[in-house]
Amino acid sequence: MPISAVPELPYNIHTFFEQYNEEKEERGFHWSRPYLEVNPLSEESPVVLRIPEQQISTQAASQLLQWNISFPGQVVPIVIPCEVYHRRSGEFVQDELFPVATPASQITISISSVSQGDIEDSELRRWTLSLLPPSGQAPLVAFRENRRQIHGSPSLPAQPLYLLTPKLAALEVDPTTIEKLDSFPSYSGDWKDWKLEEWDLTNAISLLLHQDGNVLGNLVPVAREVDQPELTGGHLFDYQENPTQPLYTSDFPSVSIPVGSNVTHYQALAGWKLRVTSFGVALPEIDRQVTFLEHQDSCQFDGSRAILSLETLLGAKPAGIYDVRVSGPHGIKAEFCLRLWPKLLLKNYSKELPLPVESRQPVKFSIHLQGDAWVENQPGADPIEISGEDNGFSIVAQPETRRVQLDLVTPTVTGDQVRVPISIPVVRLRWGLIEENSPSLLAFSQKVLHISKARFSQYASSALHVEMHGLGEMTDRLACQLVETDDETNLLQLANFRKTGFSKDWLKTSIKGFIDTIQEINTQVQFQLVYQQNWQSPAIRYALLEVSPELDVRDAALKQISESDWKLTWEEDLPLKNRRVMLKSAWLPWAQPIEQKIPDENRGEYTFTEIALPLSSYEIYFYTKFKWEPPLSIPPENATCLKVNLISPADRLAFLDTPQRGHDAQFRQLIEKACILDAIGDTHERDEMVSASATHLRHLRDVQTLVGALKWIREKKDMYQPVKNFFHQYPFHQYLVEAMLEKYPQGDPNLVEYLHMITPSIYSESAKILLEKVDDPLVTSTCIKALLVRKDDGLLGLIISMIAQGRISAESTAELLAESVEQSLWALEIIAGLDRSSASDNLLTALLASYVDENTQTFPGWLQDLLLRALAIERSREQILRYVKILIGLQRDEVWPTIIDKEKLEQITRQEFFELLKLGPEKALQALRQPDLSDRYSEEILRLIEEFPHAAGVLKPGMILDTPFGEIQILSIRYLDGTLAQSVNKADANFILRVAGGTGLNKVEVDMDFSQMTLQFRDERTIYCCSLCKKFYHPRQQRMNEHHRQAHANEAQSFVLLRGSIPFDVNDIKQTNHAN
Repeated sequence: MPISAVPELPYNIHTFFEQYNEEKEERGFHWSRPYLEVNPLSEESPVVLRIPEQQISTQAASQLLQWNISFPGQVVPIVIPCEVYHRRSGEFVQDELFPVATPASQITISISSVSQGDIEDSELRRWTLSLLPPSGQAPLVAFRENRRQIHGSPSLPAQPLYLLTPKLAALEVDPTTIEKLDSFPSYSGDWKDWKLEEWDLTNAISLLLHQDGNVLGNLVPVAREVDQPELTGGHLFDYQENPTQPLYTSDFPSVSIPVGSNVTHYQALAGWKLRVTSFGVALPEIDRQVTFLEHQDSCQFDGSRAILSLETLLGAKPAGIYDVRVSGPHGIKAEFCLRLWPKLLLKNYSKELPLPVESRQPVKFSIHLQGDAWVENQPGADPIEISGEDNGFSIVAQPETRRVQLDLVTPTVTGDQVRVPISIPVVRLRWGLIEENSPSLLAFSQKVLHISKARFSQYASSALHVEMHGLGEMTDRLACQLVETDDETNLLQLANFRKTGFSKDWLKTSIKGFIDTIQEINTQVQFQLVYQQNWQSPAIRYALLEVSPELDVRDAALKQISESDWKLTWEEDLPLKNRRVMLKSAWLPWAQPIEQKIPDENRGEYTFTEIALPLSSYEIYFYTKFKWEPPLSIPPENATCLKVNLISPADRLAFLDTPQRGHDAQFRQLIEKACILDAIGDTHERDEMVSASATHLRHLRDVQTLVGALKWIREKKDMYQPVKNFFHQYPFHQYLVEAMLEKYPQGDPNLVEYLHMITPSIYSESAKILLEKVDDPLVTSTCIKALLVRKDDGLLGLIISMIAQGRISAESTAELLAESVEQSLWALEIIAGLDRSSASDNLLTALLASYVDENTQTFPGWLQDLLLRALAIERSREQILRYVKILIGLQRDEVWPTIIDKEKLEQITRQEFFELLKLGPEKALQALRQPDLSDRYSEEILRLIEEFPHAAGVLKPGMILDTPFGEIQILSIRYLDGTLAQSVNKADANFILRVAGGTGLNKVEVDMDFSQMTLQFRDERTIYCCSLCKKFYHPRQQRMNEHHRQAHANEAQSFVLLRGSIPFDVNDIKQTNHAN
């Protein structure tokens, strides 16, 4: 179905499919559902769409990802590019927020990937959220105190709520004593006919909307919500970047459950269970469920709550990530995920707004942990300088770093390592300029923004946004001042910063009111954030945005005045301050541009000193930047560009005919020739030069030269294809890859760009080297796919090592390995032969789930063993049920103890447990009749005996049995003394069954003597017995022929003739259904 059609579907249809998909995703990546929240501080839109951070597969991370947002009737969706980053636990997409500018009944959000060469986007996930209620219902949207929308419920909770209603509607609350807490300003744009109010509905019974004497929609009931379990107490770390996984240090929380009044402690705790499960390596590692009654003596009672400390299960100093699940009577359930660490202290960490000059310096502080612990950089995060010091670790972060992302690490007695991620904000001011309703497109930075006076009017609907940890607490001491660049004391205009509502530390000020002032100026001016702690303290000023007249430059010339000095001249009408100039070669694609600052006093000329400037064709760019701003590596957008040739193409080509020494120099010489030939239109000679340079490619050691040349070659669409193909693959030869990785650090921009030029045809040895040494989604995905296609023997061992190191997730790997059933089966067989570890187990469960999704037929013995292995550690209810059914069908008796364990751990429900028992009732009864289990499962045992009497050894007349001579029915049962029996237990072995099978001429009657374990065919003298399986015999040769065709079609028929009594095995007698 096309995306455009989706919003027109009813909301309940969307909800059904979304719940179905989320159940299927239980075992793999868990998509976090977007949600709507209210923004009381907004002047444009009261509703904001929040898209939480999402974990994605490595394969998805290697592609271009985008969010698509649609409303009913909208033709083209709103597209927001995704920001992808790497952590130890995998690849993630940055969270996003989007103000909902238009009142709508529904909002559809999807994430899609775009691969090179694909015509259409590939949708990964889709959600539909309801906003405005349908016609006939009260036009009301409710939000909780935490600002999240309440949806899908016919009633409202009895608590303080934000209520969004039509502007002219009146709200009637029962009882009338309920008062409004707050009202918020009117909105502009499409929400102008709506209003937002805050009401305390704690004691309300119902509410009704009416306008002009008419009731709007239905009466909305207000109901008290059932009290829920919660976490209480404990010491929360000061900086919580992930509210869904809080970090507790030194003092750990307790679980608090609601209890009834006027009941005994036993009654209050009855039915409550607590399950704690550790994720990965932890201290302690645990997967344990207890009842509150078991720990009644450890519970504390406080009014209507009972409290049980997690220390009861985890001990005094746990370390790791834990999942806590609480269940109680009436279906109450709650789940919490939390990080625990024994000791974490920060010292010399400043929360104050630094001076601008200080903000450009590294951030330094110390971390103190328990004695055997240390800290490491998180993979994929901005690198942090870590060094040991007395009783702790010194942390140094560069000023452009937004967060210090570290792993807290401590060893276990087995040699493993517990890792708990933390994130500490770097207190540095960041800012950006963006349209009021497009905060998702905002890129915060510490760079002064520069726009011309002529372009300023284009930003009339924009706002300056500022963000810093703790900034929200400084709002009343902040101001936005427009001042002259040369004289900060000359205040031209003033505005206040106000909260955006997107986060507590995110502020903004509109620049719309500054347009008239800007139009009147003829000098450079600045928008500055000004902070003054008190009236006595000096003001701290940050330049955010500079506006200047247009930079008009023309008639540039460049002349050499000495061996290493060059004089640049130009014409300009209005000299500006803080000018810069950049020289960029047009014939040397690897050459770094040269940027220098032009002194303010210079007029129309500037001298470059101490530079080696090859004779070439140059592009010259002019623009303005503050003196303290870092140099640029590429020309800024809309910079004035002029061109200068220091030498003619013919003269430069003649000069390059002189051979150079060394592979790097000769390679550059040939590529420069190719660039010049391309500029003059001689494509044939250009291709000859590129081809000649290939002999030096393997020996290159300068990654900047390599990247620049490859980018230029790949841009040439008219280049001879065999030459282009060579440069497509050969740059990733093993020797070249090793040399570049050895010479350059992982974060080197040119090295990163080189690695991103990787192709699926990469050499196997090069792919292995990159997997061992490089953490990059595109590189990892490409290398794994390349080795998988070739079924490389070392691939799985390498992958499991990466999973153990936290460099790739098992789910991401499984997605890459499971592109075909054949590849999955190959990978699973390799895993079966490797040493078992937690990493291989994680990969096994992820990959096996994918295989079973595509194949339920092929299960050789080794794969059955893997199913048993995976079942023991699998936590997904869906997969547990699927694996058990397969293993029961394969008659693997080892599965029954595992089924019982899964029921005890409540990983399957009691009803699901019984449905599984019914698939193999005889084996199930054997398992349940163990002395330590029979009491717990007495009800299941009785039900199995009633529904499957044969499984319990009970035989009755009328029962249908499957025997070595076909399907038969019990006609009668006689004891050995000749008396008739209504039922017997086959274990008694003191009876004879008279049975019959077949119809017409094929009908046979048989006496089965269980005391002798022999059977006798009545009125039959000759019996055919299959020599191949020895499991089938019958007096009719026609039936023997049918058996051979069905069971031994590929073998020559063979049988023997028997007479008289024939022995049988009681295990070959199976019940097929109930009595008629």
